Amino acid sequence: MQLYDIKQKKGYARLAVSAALFLLLIVLAMQVFGGMEARVDAEQAVRLAETLRHATVTCFSVEGRYPPTLAYLTENYGVQVNQSKFTVDFQVIAPNIMPDIEVALANAASATATQEQEATDKALEQKEIHEKETVEEGEAG
Repeated sequence: MQLYDIKQKKGYARLAVSAALFLLLIVLAMQVFGGMEARVDAEQAVRLAETLRHATVTCFSVEGRYPPTLAYLTENYGVQVNQSKFTVDFQVIAPNIMPDIEVALANAASATATQEQEATDKALEQKEIHEKETVEEGEAG
């Protein structure tokens, strides 16, 4: 009877170790693929920036001026921008000066904007607290 109990306990231990190893492998695989996805997205952003610069130079070569807007570039030169994935900053300086083109991942841009908004809110909160304390000191004095 005791021999049977020992074998049964070893079976549960092996099952628990196997399940833990399986879960560990799944977590590691998710991290590897998640890192690869981030690298692919960053590479796509670089490629999009290169494509936009190339189309901008092509526009200048054909028309003698740089494109006035990003929309003009997409309509007339076939450049496609995935707006849900990328944020494009297309700053036109003058018709004869190459525009400043920056491409960022949309998620990264929104995360940065959220952090900036949180910092601004916190600064305003601290300013209000300071002003309230100053008013209270003035009333007490």
